[in-house]
Amino acid sequence: MKKTTLILLLLSILWGCGGEKEKEITEVRSVDPAPESAVETPSVPKPIAPSNDTKSTGRFQWELPDGWTAQPPTPMRAANFVLAASSDSECYISVLAGTGGGVEANINRWQQQMAQPALSPEEIAALPVLSMLGQSGTYVEITGRFRNMRGEAQSDYMMLGVVCPLGNETVFVKMTGPAAVIQEEKENFKALCSSLQQESNSAP
Repeated sequence: MKKTTLILLLLSILWGCGGEKEKEITEVRSVDPAPESAVETPSVPKPIAPSNDTKSTGRFQWELPDGWTAQPPTPMRAANFVLAASSDSECYISVLAGTGGGVEANINRWQQQMAQPALSPEEIAALPVLSMLGQSGTYVEITGRFRNMRGEAQSDYMMLGVVCPLGNETVFVKMTGPAAVIQEEKENFKALCSSLQQESNSAP
């Protein structure tokens, strides 16, 4: 009797150790994501969309005329503007180090672009001035046959331009387009130039 009890006891022990089936894991726990501050994500700059509310490029500030739209800066241009009145017209601001070649050389380069003869030093000295960026910029109006950077020529065009030396650099504002359109936008061009201000952290 004792022998039989011992055998039954051993069988129950063996059954308890290996006879049970493995339990299936059915519980699924959700893991909260790491907080944003703990994850390093590369910053992707948002594209600057054209807007007629844009009043600054980070280099210059201005008062934008009605019907004008500011565009993002491009290589060699600190600011770009388009006119609702004409898709063939454009206005932009550029900055060159030092004298940028000088007032006389730049105005005569513009004269050449418009298929007009060069001006004498006396004629350039007699050109009107426009208050801009706390300085006096030389202002010029030229009509003629405009040749753009691609070498294409457009007849009956007009150019308005200002050359404004600022000591360590020179600022240029230039607008070109069909003569009738530019003539209508002349006062807006002057108002834009007069409203220009440099950002405090970008003054030369």
